[in-house]
Amino acid sequence: MRSVFQEDVTVAKAIEKAWESAGKPVEFTVRIHDIGERGFLGFSKKPAVISLLFDPKLQTVEETVVASKGIVTKKKKNLKGESERSKMGKARRGTKSAMWDEELLKDVEIWLNDIFSILRLKVSYKFQVTKKMLRINFLTSILPNSDDESSFISSAIYLLMQFLKKKHKRKLDGYQILTNNFSTNGSAKNKKK
Repeated sequence: MRSVFQEDVTVAKAIEKAWESAGKPVEFTVRIHDIGERGFLGFSKKPAVISLLFDPKLQTVEETVVASKGIVTKKKKNLKGESERSKMGKARRGTKSAMWDEELLKDVEIWLNDIFSILRLKVSYKFQVTKKMLRINFLTSILPNSDDESSFISSAIYLLMQFLKKKHKRKLDGYQILTNNFSTNGSAKNKKK
């Protein structure tokens, strides 16, 4: 995210100047810090202050391309000049190599063992890995109440993902952790997070 800080006589003028200086982004957010004040005879006593927030990666503009045979096509490009197709190709190439590697799995196992030892719970589990999906199969029930168990597992998986993002300093977009939790009668229910 980038932001442009702008002061002007009115909020509208400040937004317009910020929008133009940001390169006229398609999607943006405006935060008004001060609406400003007018003094005697309409002279500006205090300027309006805003900030315009936008993501340059998401901004696209349509470019008209005229082919040699006179056919007009429209092509979307982001502000960096990449076409949408090349951007999608890069995204696909990036996802092919991304998967749960040994280092991530080792950290998950250490983290789960630490949490269960702190809570003095004896829990056994197994991992199944399929590309970006990690399935944790708990072999026994963790807590006696199924609602408490479901809440506990959801919270633990969320914290685990945050821990992994922070430790490995990378985004884990598309990564999933699936778990099963047991109800009071012992049958397993699937839980997706």
